[in-house]
Amino acid sequence: VDVERRHVPLPVDGLAIDERVAAQLRVAAGDSVTVEVLEGRRLVRRVVVARTYRSVIGNVAYADASIVRVLSGEAPMATGAFLVTDPDAEEELAARLKALPRVAGVGFRRALIESFEATIAESMNISTVMLTAFASVIAVAIVYNGLRIALSERARELASLRVLGFTEREVGTMLVGEFLLLTLVGIPLGFLVGYGLCAAITVAFETDLYRVPLVVSRGTYAYAFSVMLVAFTVTAAAMARRVSRLDLVAALKMRE
Repeated sequence: VDVERRHVPLPVDGLAIDERVAAQLRVAAGDSVTVEVLEGRRLVRRVVVARTYRSVIGNVAYADASIVRVLSGEAPMATGAFLVTDPDAEEELAARLKALPRVAGVGFRRALIESFEATIAESMNISTVMLTAFASVIAVAIVYNGLRIALSERARELASLRVLGFTEREVGTMLVGEFLLLTLVGIPLGFLVGYGLCAAITVAFETDLYRVPLVVSRGTYAYAFSVMLVAFTVTAAAMARRVSRLDLVAALKMRE
């Protein structure tokens, strides 16, 4: 199964190699590699790389069972089996299988998934929630500080407009409208920068054991946009109140 969760058919004329392994070996589909069997007769063969694919687990290469038999020089054999079982009978089945002398181990897919979610997934969720909370707070702070600075820098101009006859609503719209335009222009740029940062993080997290695929859903962009919209709305309302309470005489006495 590749990174897109699609079934990758095994080639009958060569190996299917993970793209990371292919890059390390500097080979592509159609090239040949030397395969050394580390058990049994320890044969050394040249095998064609029939195809490459993107995987998320391990640096591995797959081959059809017929090719493996040729490489190892061994008779047809099986080292494991995948069974469809009744969940209510798993305990009894595990006990009976473990009692068999030729069964080295028994594992259940559901138990493996639950163990994974209890360790890696839980810790990742905690860090994700914390980072999201910090990012939300920073977004609110940036919008608030931006409007505060704009109000401080243009208090004299806003007071002059009020004296000339502009209403509080019109003056507030001028102040908030400009920052709203800057925010709307900055959000798409922020999406692009954020996507690039996520891509860099996924590359940094790559190991020989696993790779984290980059998946950014529409909900992520919707949440980020909603946070900015809520932060802007709340901050704009606060700035509108400050504009209504603006001391016109003090503001007009301010030096440029």
